[in-house]
Formats: sequence, structure tokens, C-alpha cells
Amino acid sequence: MTPVNKTTRTQLLKKHRILQQAAKTLKKEFVGLNKVIDEIIGCMSPWYFFPELQESPVVVNLWGLTGVGKTSLISRLTELIHFDDKTYYFNLGEKFNYNIHDQINDINKSVNTAPVIMVFDELQNARSLSDDGTDKEFPSGQLIWQLLDSGKFPSLTVPYYAAMLDVLITQLKFVMAQGVRVESGIVVAGRETYIKYFSHNRFYDRPSDPKSWNQMQNIWFIPEEIYHILLDEAPDFFFPTYNVSEKLCQFNAKESVEFLDRLLKHIIRPRTVDCSKAIIFNIGNLDEVYTMSSNFNPDISADEYHEQSLRINVPQIKNELRKRFRNEQISRLGNNHIIYPAFSADTFQQIIAMELKKVADQMYRTQHIKLMFDKSIHQLIYNEGVYPAQGTRPVFTTIHNIIKNKLATILTEIHLLNIQATRVNFSFDGNHIMLSFFRNRKMLHLLPIAQEFKLTELRRNKRDDMQAIIAVHEAGHAVLAVILMRTIPEVICSSTASQDQSGFLHTKVKWDYISRKEILSRLALFLGGLVAEKLVFGADNITTGADDDIRRATFFVNAMLKEHGMGNRMIAINANAISTRHFLNDFDHQIELQAREWIDEATLLAEKTLKHQETLLLRIAGYLSNHANIHKAKLRELVKSHAVDFNISQIIEDGSNLFYRKRLLQKISAGNKPQAVTASGFDLQLNHNTNKSNP
Repeated sequence: MTPVNKTTRTQLLKKHRILQQAAKTLKKEFVGLNKVIDEIIGCMSPWYFFPELQESPVVVNLWGLTGVGKTSLISRLTELIHFDDKTYYFNLGEKFNYNIHDQINDINKSVNTAPVIMVFDELQNARSLSDDGTDKEFPSGQLIWQLLDSGKFPSLTVPYYAAMLDVLITQLKFVMAQGVRVESGIVVAGRETYIKYFSHNRFYDRPSDPKSWNQMQNIWFIPEEIYHILLDEAPDFFFPTYNVSEKLCQFNAKESVEFLDRLLKHIIRPRTVDCSKAIIFNIGNLDEVYTMSSNFNPDISADEYHEQSLRINVPQIKNELRKRFRNEQISRLGNNHIIYPAFSADTFQQIIAMELKKVADQMYRTQHIKLMFDKSIHQLIYNEGVYPAQGTRPVFTTIHNIIKNKLATILTEIHLLNIQATRVNFSFDGNHIMLSFFRNRKMLHLLPIAQEFKLTELRRNKRDDMQAIIAVHEAGHAVLAVILMRTIPEVICSSTASQDQSGFLHTKVKWDYISRKEILSRLALFLGGLVAEKLVFGADNITTGADDDIRRATFFVNAMLKEHGMGNRMIAINANAISTRHFLNDFDHQIELQAREWIDEATLLAEKTLKHQETLLLRIAGYLSNHANIHKAKLRELVKSHAVDFNISQIIEDGSNLFYRKRLLQKISAGNKPQAVTASGFDLQLNHNTNKSNP
């Protein structure tokens, strides 16, 4: 066994301590991301410890919603491992930052073959395929994929000073032909000719008056002003024994020009940029995977967003990448795909507490005044600032508006009223931010500050016609969800802060498949809101607002018939235009007729069910007309008390194991072995991709 070098062991132990401490610090500063941090540390450890063993870059891909700390976490990590001065960021989302070739060349010049960190942010914008599948390569796109593959690529950039050096060589040859002679790099004959020619030359930052030149004792044949250029562009020509002047003082005129010729050829020679010792972090947002990202409703539970994000897996990520990148490009991203979760409600609360502590610490450090925040303030910031699909940015803005904007007011109040306060308490009384000024335990002053709270106001019970309409509409959906789909919604809202939804129903149970027998029930569920309005208010008093329900019902029935073979024909039917695929049209009369029949049958099913469950419908609607929302526990009570011919034990809590496995096992135990069905060249999968049509 080869003994471990003592110096190497010491360095490894030091790196190990740095990396472990970095992980601990990150987990304190980025709450809710412990698993992500562990994965990142695990992926980068081999690179951090033994970069010299790499033949190509380590590639780590980070995917997540906006505002969950992807870029900021990597930025902080580079600081903690002392690599912030060797980290290079490329934001591919910036319109004018697509040409990265020159930037990579700069990296190569300073740290060629050395371990560096490269960050490609907003990678989804570097797509090579358009929505219709055609090529769409952005400038420097090929360079990115070469970097991700081998870390090496040929430099196509001609050094800026090469052209200037070429001109200088031509000029020096000209003065040589005019009789200028050189010894030890200094002009010894033909000084007047040299001065006359070069006194107006751009290489000299000197007065153009020849008299000033004549006062110089020595005039160097190769201008001193370009020595730094020579050293920068070809340091290997002067290292290790000579500086520039020592090298050039050896030459006569001919040797000087020959030397510059060799140096120019060296500068413009084909070069390879080598970033093979790098670790590359690709950061991106894939909204197609994070399907909740398009819903900005702040009233949907952050925990539900969190749970949905935990179900996202690497195969889903790669499948969505295929819509943007070619297969060979996706393969270059490797298998280090780290998926950020959406933040849970508890994580948001921790983030709020951390930010408030930062504000308090800064106030005490600079003004020696303690700030205390009541629980009502924490809840107010959560209620006003948490949009689960948008991460932390709205939270930080809300803290600025509610808390930081008051700090100047606090200091002004203390100085103008000459209050000897050492502590200020923040609280919220439902309408005002209350600032209580204390010295020790004695309250010296109370200052109420009125402020507009947009989401709080939008969530207030209106108890008006609009809330009554929404209450009946959402109650219709809820009753059909319970009776037909045997699912109790998690929450129903009749007054919401969303600008896109007047109300909504949210259910947690998800089905892994859709069977033919439940198609009418699902269609009835879509249409239940409008049917409920008709039942309660009368046909002439139904209102607009069900357009999304009707559209989703139409999309659903068309998908069942045209994509999933649920009709009388087991075929897939496509429309000429993608934008009209899910709408009714006349190109296949039988399919369209069956779609209309199913929608009519579903409407009758919804009407029959709601009439039979009218008491339950009115109880739920009545509650929602007086309350902004109703949660599952209360809804369960109403179902148990008022549902007709329905046993609460029929409620489904898990939609993934209801029938098919049991039926298969029954068949096997009965001795009826199922026959295998195969089709050469086809991939037969039960309910493949039916989740696309899930309501």
C-alpha cells in the first residue's frame, strides 16, 4: 500500500473541515433546503478534493421554482469554500449576454486547467429547440455544450493586440530599410529617421515634438510602451529568466523583428481553452414540471405546493428537457439533477423569523434599540407576503413595506419627542401597525400607523351578492366531488385574494389513472358549479364566470376520445392546428357527436345529483356565503350530517390502489391466468400519460 503523503493528508483534512462547515452554515441560512444542500455537497466533493483527477467538468443541475434560493445558495457556497474569486457567472436570461466566448477566453487566460466554478443561470433560455421542435440555437450555444461535455474547445478569438503587433512589425521593417541600425535593442544609427517616423505613431504616448525625443539618451527599437502587451500575450517567451527589457536588449534590428514575428505567430496560433477541471452548476426553472408555478393564488396552501414538488423526479425533468434540447445535449447534462422543493408553510414562517431577526440585530447594532415582533406581525407578513409559487421574493418585499419602512419613523419619533426608549414592540390590531415604545418594562409611547393591506382586504368577508354566487358555485363542485368522486376537498374559498379566481376548490387526492366508468362523473364535476347556480338561482339568473369550467370539461372529453381511446374507436385523432385540438369541430362527426352526448349526460348527472343532495348543497353554500373559506374538517361534518344515501366511510383517501391490483389478484387466485398482449414495435402501457387530463 502506498503511504499517504503527509502534506496531502493535511490538505485533505483542511478541505474536509471547510466543506463540512460550509454545509452547516448553509443549512442555517437557507431553511428548508437541507436535502438539497447535502446533495450539492455530495456532488461537488470529488471535485473539491481531487480536481486534478478530472478529465472533464463535473456538471450539477439545479431545478426549482423562482425565489427558492438556487443562485443565492451557490453564491454563498463559493464564498464559504473560498472560491468566490474563482467563480464565473453567466446569466443566459439576459438578452445581451448570449455571447460568452470572450468571457470564457478570459477565464482560460487567467486560470487555464485550474479548478474553477462556472454557473450557467437561467439555462432553460439556452434552448436549442423551439416549441414546434425545430432548431433554435442561440449565439454561443454550441460553446456551452462543448464545455459541458469535455470542458475544452478551440479558441476562435484573435487577440486584440495581434493586429497592432502586425502593424508594428511592418513599420519596423520600413525604418530598417531607411537605414536605422540597432545594437542591444537600442537605435544607434538613423535616430532622426526613426524619430521622424515614430513621433506621430500611436505606440508612443509622448509629445510629437522631435526635440523632446532628441533629449532622450536611448531610444528603444521596440517601443517600451508595448512591453506589457508582449508580457500579457506571451508570458512564456520571457519566463523564467528574463523580463521583457532583458530579453529585447540582446537583439539588433533584424533579430528584433524576427523575434516579434515568432511572438506574433505564437499569439495567433490555434489554442484550446481548457476548463476540464471545473465544476459547472446549471440553474434553471422548468415550469412544465412545476405545474403549480402558473398559479399565483396566495390562498392555496404552501404545504400543498410543497407536497406536489416532492413528487417531481429526475425522469420527469429529463422528459421536459426534451422539449427544449436535443437528446445528445440532455445526455451532456449528466445525472446530477437536484430538484428544489417548493417551500412549506413552516419554512416560510422560519424565513420570516430569520429576516425579522436580521432587521432587529441591525437596529440594535446601529442604534442600540431592541425591536420585538408580536406573533400578529409574523402572521400578517405571512398573510400578505406568501405567494407559494413565487418563493421568498414577495416575502422580502412585504417585510420591507411593513417593517423596514417604519424604522425611520421610530427614530424620528424618539428624537422629536425626546423619548428615552430602549425597546420598540411591533404588533397588529387588525387595522393598524402598533408601535409601543418602552424603557425597561415601562411603556412610554404608543404610535398606531395606518397601512393598506391589500391581501387582507381582499380576503375579508363581503357577504354580498358576489360571495353568494361564488358560494353556490363552489358548493356545487364540492357536493359532486363528495358524492360522485368520493373525495372531500381540502379547502373551498368563496373570497380569495387572487386576481384570477373569484373562488376555488382544492382537493388533495390524486388518481394515477382514469377509468372509462368515471368519465361522466368527472365531466359532471367540471359542470357542477354552473348547474348549482341554475338550481339555486334559476336558469335566467345564472352568471358568467364558468368559462374555465366549460373549457376544461371540453378539453377533458376531447382528450378522452381523441388521445386515450375511451370512445367507440380506439384511435388517436389530431387536429390540423394544435391550438384547436381540444375544441369541438366537424372533421370527425362521430367523435364530435359522442363528445356532445357525454357532456349532455354529465350535465343531467350533475343536475340529478345536486337535486338529490340539495340540503347538503345549501348548507355548504350558506356557510361559504358567511365565511371566506371552509376546510376539510368542517366540510366532513356537513357531509356526515346532511348527505343523503351516502356513508362517510365511502370517502377515498388514496386514489392509487382502488381496483386493478385487487382484480388482478382475484383473477389469478381463481385460476384464470391473464394472457400477455404484445405488439411488435409498440409500447403498451396502461393509462399512459393520463395524468395530463386529470382535473
